[in-house]
Amino acid sequence: MGYSTQVILTDAEKIKAIYGSKKLDYLNSLRYDEYEEYIMFLENRFDVSTGELSLKKLLENILNGDTSSQYSYLILQGQEKWARSALGTVYGYLFMDICYNFGKQLNRNDDNWPMLPAHLDEIVTEYKAFFPIPFSDDWPHIFCVERHELGQYEKVFRDTILDRYPDEEDLIKDVDFIFGEARKSNMDLCFVNY
Repeated sequence: MGYSTQVILTDAEKIKAIYGSKKLDYLNSLRYDEYEEYIMFLENRFDVSTGELSLKKLLENILNGDTSSQYSYLILQGQEKWARSALGTVYGYLFMDICYNFGKQLNRNDDNWPMLPAHLDEIVTEYKAFFPIPFSDDWPHIFCVERHELGQYEKVFRDTILDRYPDEEDLIKDVDFIFGEARKSNMDLCFVNY
């Protein structure tokens, strides 16, 4: 279970169009200094000193449409078990940032208290993004819903919450708000639990 769920209202088609687009000029629009903190997830698992594995390289992989490289030749001894998950963590955070690039955070609370706090993994256990990224055993847990799936997943969210938390009216209000805003703005959803 994570600590917080962020809900991002975004555009799946624009995000999907980036994956494999080979438009490396997209990299120029990004500020790498904002992503440098993500390298810490890789430093103790991979030899990042070679420069072969960097945030820029992972973003290039996304633009080139290939996020399958395990970088196994760079894994530090004894880190095999956790390296793939660490790679998935970084791709997950980069994916989240790309979603923000084409959308915005959604929150009905004036104090910015997270909606559906720490409940995402109780509602959906699968890991679903708008393009392939490696799975992470750690955070973030990503679950994306495209416009044509809104009705299907709104029912899943409502039914699960009503079953597990029948007295938690705020959670149902969260679901109603989230899916209502997605419909109203004709956008897609990305739930990120971390």
